Amino acid sequence: MICRISAVILLALTLTNSASANQAPNETLKHEAEELRNRVPRNLYLEKDLSCLAIAIYHEARGESLFGQLAVGSVILERVKNPERWGNTICDVVRPVQFSFLTSRWNFPRIIDRQAWERSIDVAMAILKIGPLPELEGADHYHATSVSPDWAPKMSRVGRIGEHIFYKAKE
Repeated sequence: MICRISAVILLALTLTNSASANQAPNETLKHEAEELRNRVPRNLYLEKDLSCLAIAIYHEARGESLFGQLAVGSVILERVKNPERWGNTICDVVRPVQFSFLTSRWNFPRIIDRQAWERSIDVAMAILKIGPLPELEGADHYHATSVSPDWAPKMSRVGRIGEHIFYKAKE
């Protein structure tokens, strides 16, 4: 069973300890996050990894708990670990229309919930800092509970978080 507590504690520590020199996100990411708070992207064209990750979290998991949002980000980071299959960067993983929110290679529905958008930026920053969640055991797939994709039976189910079910390759 997936443990929610440790990821939520990690997120809280990440966000509350960001003032310490050892734990502060690098300055480039901080700058990108501030820019994203002031400029909501309209498409993925020329966006940077933080933006692509925040957009994916917003569209795929904005109604989920913090742990659910972190889990979606974790899957994306797991995919970056396998560049031959998924792509070399977060944007490479997100852009090939592998996520249901994308309406084309670059486009997605408008971001309208400002509070959810800012939270998505914070969650993206946190997951970039802490890396893939160990609770997900390397999961690189997920789907909403409302669908039954044909690939799911071929994989090992890791667990359910909110309205998403997470999977990893069978060993």
